[in-house]
Amino acid sequence: MMDWYTADIRTAVHSFSSWTNLRLLPQWYPMVLASFATYKLLYNVIGPSLTRWLLPDFYSNLSSRKRLDWDIHIVSFTNAVVITILSGRVVLYDKDWRQMNWEQRAWDHTQPSALALSVGNGYFYWHLLQMIQHREVYGMAMVVHAFAVAFVMTLGFRPAFVAYAPATYLYETSTIFLNINRALAMFKMEGTTAQKVNGLFLVISFFLSRIVWGICVTLQFYHDVYTIFTMQQKDGYTLPARAETLPTWLLVSEVLSCTALQFLNFMWFWKIVQALRRKFVESSSRTKQGKVTTKQE
Repeated sequence: MMDWYTADIRTAVHSFSSWTNLRLLPQWYPMVLASFATYKLLYNVIGPSLTRWLLPDFYSNLSSRKRLDWDIHIVSFTNAVVITILSGRVVLYDKDWRQMNWEQRAWDHTQPSALALSVGNGYFYWHLLQMIQHREVYGMAMVVHAFAVAFVMTLGFRPAFVAYAPATYLYETSTIFLNINRALAMFKMEGTTAQKVNGLFLVISFFLSRIVWGICVTLQFYHDVYTIFTMQQKDGYTLPARAETLPTWLLVSEVLSCTALQFLNFMWFWKIVQALRRKFVESSSRTKQGKVTTKQE
């Protein structure tokens, strides 16, 4: 019975991948499904059960909206840790990945980079379904954003720009501290030393991963896309073995997504700095004012 069910899934995936030209999907769909199922299990069972066990009063007193946020952010935090480790392993230790030229970055991939892509896509598909299910809470803008991310990252299974998956997934380093900051706020620990230290790590990690590293990745990506586009227009250019021409709509979609993401990185960084500055400056002002009042009394 199980063999028949597995074979049926495999046949469906092969048919879908042939129709959509996602040639890597038949090899990596088990990892995508495993990632998706793990995050769904974490959201529906493991996360709520652990929270009820470790923090029974806290969890029971949360409103339905805040409980939804808490459960989703547990999955977001877990994914950020997992994907940062997988992507960091590629960037730091995958010699084949680091030695890729523009053609290999466009059409080729290494096993660790494809693994990172598959695990990340499992999360993005789960996140998309959550945004659709709770669209009245988070709004259609989040649905569109989740769909756009899932769509662009799915294109990696053509394969197309798989090498850039771990590079951009390293942006999630800052998400770790962002989720910690949200948890501290829910614990009503705003203004505490713990939040100030975490806020410092958040700003540093965001600046290094999304601004400095993000600019480097974006400029390299623009260069590769321009090279691919111009070379594919030349009559004498021969594609690498087993590679297919990357259509203009795909290149445009990738460039627009990359540009939008980097724009959002700058906007979010400014907002994070402003928010932390307001909190710390206001907290410091209230402390000084309190000391002056005490002395006057």
